[in-house]
Amino acid sequence: MSPPACFAEAMPRSGVKRLEGEGVEGDIPSYSPFLALTAEGSAERMIRSPVQGSHHPSSPAIATIPIVEEDGVGCREIEDCHFLAGFSTSSVFSCWIVAMEVAGLTISVMSRLCAQTCFDEKLARFNYLERPQVKVQRLTRTMERLTAREEIINKKLEHAKVKKGKEPTTEVVLWLRNVQEIKDSVSCIVEEIADETKCLNGCFPNYCSRIKRGKRIEEKIKEVRELLKIGEFSNHSLAYFPLKRGRRLPATTILNNTSKRRAIDEILECLMNDDVARIGIFGMGGVGKTTIMTYINNLLLEQGTLHFDNIIFVTVSKESNNSKLQNDIANALALNLSNDDDETSRATKLLEALERRKRLLLILDDMWQPFPIEAIGIPNPTRENGCKLVLTTRSLVVCRGMETQRDIEVKVLSEEEAWDLFKEKVGDDRLLSLDIESTARNVARECDGLPLAIVTVGLALRNVYDATDWYNALDELRNSTGDIEGMEDRVFARLRFSYNRLRNDKTRLCFIYCALYPEDHQIEIEELIEYWMGEGLLGTRDGRRGDTMRKGKFVLNELKDACMLQTINQDGRVKYVKMHDLIRDMAIGITRMSPRCIIKAGVGLRKTLHESEWREDVDMVSLMRNDVKVLLGQPRCPKLSSLLLQYNSFSENISHSFFNHMHNLKVVDLSYTGIKFLPESLSYLESLRALLLHSCWNLRSLPCFTKLTALQVLDLSYTPIKELPKGMEMLVYLKRLDLSRTNLQMFPGGLLSKFTLLEDLLMDNCDFVWGAESSWAIEGGARVEELTSSIENLQINFWDMKAFNRYVMSGHSDQVKSFKLYVGDFRDFHSHGRKNSVVISGYDLFNGGTNTIPVLLPVDTLELYIYQCDNISKLYKCFSNLTNLKKCAITWCHQMKYFMVARKDRFPSLESLRLHNMYYLMGLCKGIQTTGTLAKLKVLDIDTCPSLKSLFFRGQLQHLENLQEIKVSNCIGIKEIIAEDENHEMGETSDNAILILSRLQRLELQSLRNLETICSGVLLVVCDSLRSIDVLNCEKLTTLSLCLGDEQSPSLREIKGEKLWWDSLEWADPNTKTLLQPFFKATDIETCGFPSASTSTSTAT
Repeated sequence: MSPPACFAEAMPRSGVKRLEGEGVEGDIPSYSPFLALTAEGSAERMIRSPVQGSHHPSSPAIATIPIVEEDGVGCREIEDCHFLAGFSTSSVFSCWIVAMEVAGLTISVMSRLCAQTCFDEKLARFNYLERPQVKVQRLTRTMERLTAREEIINKKLEHAKVKKGKEPTTEVVLWLRNVQEIKDSVSCIVEEIADETKCLNGCFPNYCSRIKRGKRIEEKIKEVRELLKIGEFSNHSLAYFPLKRGRRLPATTILNNTSKRRAIDEILECLMNDDVARIGIFGMGGVGKTTIMTYINNLLLEQGTLHFDNIIFVTVSKESNNSKLQNDIANALALNLSNDDDETSRATKLLEALERRKRLLLILDDMWQPFPIEAIGIPNPTRENGCKLVLTTRSLVVCRGMETQRDIEVKVLSEEEAWDLFKEKVGDDRLLSLDIESTARNVARECDGLPLAIVTVGLALRNVYDATDWYNALDELRNSTGDIEGMEDRVFARLRFSYNRLRNDKTRLCFIYCALYPEDHQIEIEELIEYWMGEGLLGTRDGRRGDTMRKGKFVLNELKDACMLQTINQDGRVKYVKMHDLIRDMAIGITRMSPRCIIKAGVGLRKTLHESEWREDVDMVSLMRNDVKVLLGQPRCPKLSSLLLQYNSFSENISHSFFNHMHNLKVVDLSYTGIKFLPESLSYLESLRALLLHSCWNLRSLPCFTKLTALQVLDLSYTPIKELPKGMEMLVYLKRLDLSRTNLQMFPGGLLSKFTLLEDLLMDNCDFVWGAESSWAIEGGARVEELTSSIENLQINFWDMKAFNRYVMSGHSDQVKSFKLYVGDFRDFHSHGRKNSVVISGYDLFNGGTNTIPVLLPVDTLELYIYQCDNISKLYKCFSNLTNLKKCAITWCHQMKYFMVARKDRFPSLESLRLHNMYYLMGLCKGIQTTGTLAKLKVLDIDTCPSLKSLFFRGQLQHLENLQEIKVSNCIGIKEIIAEDENHEMGETSDNAILILSRLQRLELQSLRNLETICSGVLLVVCDSLRSIDVLNCEKLTTLSLCLGDEQSPSLREIKGEKLWWDSLEWADPNTKTLLQPFFKATDIETCGFPSASTSTSTAT
């Protein structure tokens, strides 16, 4: 019997389930919701009669009938639905008819559709129980993809932050947050499943919970897939350059003392108070105002945007004016005001830039005078805009002029705090024995709690063990007097204590000379000593420059040890010194008496001094680093000895008579100025010792030098002059002549013989080249035979190899202490060799023939650069005296197949070897190396040598025991770094299964497309000192057969490479990768900036 037509219309036609079981036959529609689970987890159909007992005499017994899907996959799992066993299919349909009759014919089509919808919803709920393990696995796999995507994005963000200072975009931050939330949610689902499984082995499952969980799993899969789709960020949408909130400043340690902490807390309280917008910090010089504000600046930056969105810290110099202050603030904002001369226009731009920064804190440090903030372009700080202005000054008058709302005084240290600081600076506790401690306490007390004075005096007495010296120091401190307003007796008199303790008057003048530089300027040490020598502060004019330079460094150390100067390290070397501004103020105060100085360095001057300002008793004048355009008049300064004018424009010519009344001048510096010619009056400065004209880019004419007989230093380097001035032969005391990179066409023959004291002759890369009597030479020009024995530092260009060899054979090169010698087309070569270097560039060593012209290198040659010499094939045939060579760079020499030939070359002292763009290079050494060959080699750099198949043979490595760095790049032919010995290829076998490079620290392999292995045929390469490995674009390199030392403490610090390459590496021991994984840093090949082999170019440097 079939169901009624109206009911059949409401049935979905999706399929039919087969009823199997005792007393039950026939088919029912597959939509039926009456399903249940057996204990074994199979689905069964349970049937209950809607009208109990109407068709059967006996009470209906409940039974379960298994339902078998026709496709054999399995049954859906249903709960709480039953049929009565014993009913036939026809009985079921009869019950449906009775139900329809009871309900009547009032059931409309809409009700049938609603019934169908209800059934479909229930069916969807039951579908959540289908294949639960498959769904969990699908969720897990999708989550793994999402986690991998998250790791990639995090690494890209880390690279963008470290390399470029970028921050993630808001969209990326939100995506990462959503990823973390869904990871937590999925983790909870997994824990629920695990907990349910543990409970009685899952024998009594809660099917309602399973339905809900199945629904959650389906929803999470959709969410994960959506996040994967959203997470397809492009590189430019990942991160952005954030607006810098401020800059962290170098700061000294804040001692844990009550006075400093009280001031810091009071300032922070004002900064957090919305009613206080302008804060003044005042106190005497050296009390620690800058130290405190630097600490607060860094503290607020560490707290993020909790209180301020932007922090700007500007140091205001004493000579500052509105224009200079605008520039200082603009520089902190990376705002360019150089094209605006109008002060109002500059203020407008500055105001707009500052108003765009909300919740701004502007710190103006070391102010000396008040100014209207609107004239500068500083917005008025208010509660509404959240901006605040903090200034530090030595005068409360400045605070009042700036209309501060709160003024906080930074007081000196208490007596006990001062004593603790003094003890720290004095050092050894033995100094404070019973017979000295009382005096030492009095000395510290005389410093009056001023930190700078305490440090200065304490270090001046450091390691002084004689009690008498302590008593004298106390007397000097007590007897010092001063007249600089109210500051002199409390600050400068105590600072002058260290000045007065300097060894002699010349040392004190050396110290005063440092004050001629701008405030906070980094002073180049060699330039400073050059000035001292010009002033005659380091010895007589007959002394050797090398000895005088050593004296200068000794004086410099003396000033540094006395805390009068601070040293600045650069690249591991001390190249600069700096004066503390308070120390400089003290020095300038001294110059008001003796020696008399006019110091207006770096203050933005555009006009020169008025003639009335040039006092007759002035000793030194510094107008350096301004924008003075012209020097006019005839200043009467008969005592003036130093005139420093460098870094001024001088767009107009200097008055011809400007130097008429400066006959005592010893040092004149016009370097980096736009002067076109020197005034005639300069040629009468008979006392002039140093004339410095370095980088005067317009200079083409020089006056007669006949009367400059005292001149010791003449620097014309980097100027366009084509000829020397007349009267050069009169410079008999000349010690240093610098003509480097000039357009000089002629250096007259016989001139050098006049310079009997000449020690430095620098003519590298100028147009004049030196010839010899046996070779071509410029007619009338100087020849190498004229080079005098007095020269200690020589830098010249030779016309040809014959002239160069002639010079070397003369033995002169054995006498000089430093040389840079150039042969060939030197203009295209930029060498920065430090000492004793030879450069051969673009020269034909065969001179157009077939016979090689041998190159006789000086015995003390330390660096050799060979550039674009195509016909060099073997070094030993071309060069001699290579024993002491420490650095060698060869570039664009295509005929060279091997750097060296066994038993012909040894290079026992070579430490650095660079071979670039050698298209036919096949190896480092041809033949079997002998003992001592390349024994000291530390750095090996190979680039763009396409014919190279391998870097070493295994047998060569025993000679390279000191190798520290290997860099190989753009060599498309290399298949292995270390190859089997040549004798191995002929049938012999090697007994060595392990190679040792015990001192190797860095290995860099880049763009080696065919590199397959580090070393074939061996088990291991031991590199127990290796610190860095960098592999890029070496896709065929699948193994790193390197032993990196003790597994407990590997020396390795970093491995760089592409993640795909790292993941594809094969490891003999899986634990090795686990050990090295923390050191791996993924490199993005698209952003690393490394050139491909096809575009690589190289120059020897």
